[in-house]
Amino acid sequence: MTPVIFLTACDDEESVVKGLNIGGDDYITKPFRTAELMSRIRANLRRQESVCAEKILHSGDIKLDCRQGLAYKNGASLPLGAVEYQLLEILMRNAGRIVKREQFMEKLWDACGKFAEDNTLSVHMSRLRKKTGSEYIETIRGFGYRFIQPVTERLE
Repeated sequence: MTPVIFLTACDDEESVVKGLNIGGDDYITKPFRTAELMSRIRANLRRQESVCAEKILHSGDIKLDCRQGLAYKNGASLPLGAVEYQLLEILMRNAGRIVKREQFMEKLWDACGKFAEDNTLSVHMSRLRKKTGSEYIETIRGFGYRFIQPVTERLE
């Protein structure tokens, strides 16, 4: 799936909202700065990487079906919100490595108009930890989070 970015001179709120509501992934008004445009393109492509993934991630009793956007624990559906799902996918794809808070903020709430306070990440991560179990996600104070269990990827 290719991201849709509106590049236009229409900068009134109604036009921006309409553009995003009809399926735009980002909305940039003229005049724009080239570096900002390139950064927004990269950010949109990063977000699309997880959407286009075809593998299934496994770790212990957790299974993440990236094709369907579904998560399971012990074979039962794991009721995750959209942000919780994205957090889990980012963590599992980076198992064993620290994912900095800034990386989550950039990937999930960055320049496309989705603004969030720093505490928002903590709240979502707390909810995710309750649903998956504390044995999967470790908080690294002052840095971010780490998925501490090994993860395997495979097609099913």
